Amino acid sequence: MINEWRRSSRQHAFSYYAHFFFEFVPFSNDTLINYKLTKPKKWEEASLLHFFFLDPTTVAEYRSECRNEISEWFATLSKIEGAEWLIVFDSLKAREKKCRGALIERIKSDFAKFTNRIIEISDPSHIVLLQNSVQSHLLNSLEDYITHEENSLSNRNDRYSDPDFDFITFCRDQVR
Repeated sequence: MINEWRRSSRQHAFSYYAHFFFEFVPFSNDTLINYKLTKPKKWEEASLLHFFFLDPTTVAEYRSECRNEISEWFATLSKIEGAEWLIVFDSLKAREKKCRGALIERIKSDFAKFTNRIIEISDPSHIVLLQNSVQSHLLNSLEDYITHEENSLSNRNDRYSDPDFDFITFCRDQVR
């Protein structure tokens, strides 16, 4: 995926064509970017965007099989500042059973504050909405990561006169 990334938060806006190569990995706390840590993960080691895919056919199936797992996933992500996520609901099977409407309303009511992060896929025309959401949230995550790294380097640069300043580590961090 290639996206045009514009950094408009700085004095001089510029465009950069970012190339993203996706790798889907199982959800794990080890891949979360936690900006409160002294040294967060390198961006290649961390997940910039988290997905939860679900395809229940009825509201009862959603409640019994998906709801607890998605609630735990959401609780973990909400503790992390700046975590970007999307819930992708494949409603094709639910539509066949005429349960799609009730099911999407149940999911949206469970995540009432975040309905813009729930993407329903039922036919190929909805893929564009998914692509746009992925692009938007991925670039938000990248912006947060880069801003954090810039602030971290700036803070360390301001401490160059401290007796415990490690110049070699500072230089390595600049080029990583």
